[in-house]
Amino acid sequence: MQKRTQLLVFLIAVAALLLAVSIGVLTAPSRRIAPKLPGVQIVPMKRPSGAAYHPGRGTVLVVGQQGEIGEFELSGHCRDIAAPVMERHDLDIQGVTVDPLTGWIYVVDREAYLIYEIDIDQTPARVRRTFEVRKDDVPLLKDGRRRGKGLSGICALPAEGSQTGGRFILTHQDDPPGLIEVDLPLREPAPADSDERVLARFVGWYDFGTPDLSGVAYDAGTRSLIVLSARRAELLRVSLDGTILAARKFPQRVGMNGLALLPDRNVFIALAEGALQLLPPEQWGDPLPSSARVAAARLAEPVGEAEPPTPYYKSFDEKSSIKDDVFPYWHTRSGWRK
Repeated sequence: MQKRTQLLVFLIAVAALLLAVSIGVLTAPSRRIAPKLPGVQIVPMKRPSGAAYHPGRGTVLVVGQQGEIGEFELSGHCRDIAAPVMERHDLDIQGVTVDPLTGWIYVVDREAYLIYEIDIDQTPARVRRTFEVRKDDVPLLKDGRRRGKGLSGICALPAEGSQTGGRFILTHQDDPPGLIEVDLPLREPAPADSDERVLARFVGWYDFGTPDLSGVAYDAGTRSLIVLSARRAELLRVSLDGTILAARKFPQRVGMNGLALLPDRNVFIALAEGALQLLPPEQWGDPLPSSARVAAARLAEPVGEAEPPTPYYKSFDEKSSIKDDVFPYWHTRSGWRK
């Protein structure tokens, strides 16, 4: 009888302990950033919405939804936060990229379907030109309607040969999700009024089955694109014709809003909670071997405007073991990028 009483007391104590732990878990305040995420650094921005590596400065640029521009060291340390370039309450900036030949940056205004060209070397930074993407260039949905959640990311494609630049890839977030390739007249004189809209020339639309596209970056190492899906917490490697080549899912939905591919092949992802997450090559699924990453980092050293960097893939001869399996888009659809 005494043993049964002791056992009953023990079971009651265990049950009480488990109940206390459960209540503590349910009532504990939530962490701002999930503790299991590696390489997370809080940034002094309300809602980061895009990121890009600036080869001329050797830093990462991060834009906020309201138009503020932050500059960060490759370690994630904040160097500077600039006030919004445009004082508009309806701004919805969702991506950023850099033209390596000029150092100018380009950001997209989601629902307005606009691209702003910004000179950040000016103090304060100023908008030089405003480009407009025609909504009619986005295909209709199956029901014949065009709803569209707007533009969510942008990346510049490299200029080679006789080309002088101007090709960009945009992500269309949803309804329908896809990639838009446009040509901007970058070498034409800027209009006197920066609010005057310059029409972007439509080049192509590439359908995507993955929803909620939230960012895109050009990977010179593999001559392909890296595309983010925020809803699926997924990183996609995509050819220049929109074909998905590989995908890497993450265990938690972290609100990925944009990414910057660094010369050492690490990736910085902007998180909506107000942070940057660093992903090493092995974690985001980099297809390049480690030796090639070292070579890519050396070739990515900043150079002057008159001497653009040699494309990474041109540094390997025919005897190299780095071949088409690493460069999934060696031949382009039109020969524009040979």
